[in-house]
Amino acid sequence: PVEFAKRVSFQRHSSWFNPALAECRVIVIGCGAVGSNAALLAARMGFMRFDLWDKDQVEPHNLPNQAYDVEHIGMQKVNALASVLKRFNPEVDVTIHEEFFTKDSTLHEGGPMILATDSFDSRRVIAEVFKLNPQIQGVFETRLGFDFGQVNLVDNLDSEQVDIWLNSLGND
Repeated sequence: PVEFAKRVSFQRHSSWFNPALAECRVIVIGCGAVGSNAALLAARMGFMRFDLWDKDQVEPHNLPNQAYDVEHIGMQKVNALASVLKRFNPEVDVTIHEEFFTKDSTLHEGGPMILATDSFDSRRVIAEVFKLNPQIQGVFETRLGFDFGQVNLVDNLDSEQVDIWLNSLGND
């Protein structure tokens, strides 16, 4: 019988996305529906390094639309998501922050940012950190509702683009 190494192989998609080029850290702010699923998809593409920010716990109503299982109920979302990512690929490097991201939060390394918080006010605060910050390699933000979905890609090094995005934020 053929014995397989117990290691994730990204060979099937390496012709269109080379994981070796994804050495940056993926910054996930908000580990709910969008953040947890986007992080898992990034890991499945071959990203190996993650910074996870969230203060919330996994609750039973989170299970249908988030990357968590019943075993994660009651855990901090960042810890639960770290276990989901490591279950998929034990080689991933995850830094967890059991707190909400604020203007005083420190990024130790840069990379693309997935901005998936629950409020527009928190997004405005986070924009103070990413606007013109060369550590951040683009901001991916979504807005979802029962009958609405929008994905925004923000070039955080373009002040005018960030301002246009900020002006598109509604009220909480």
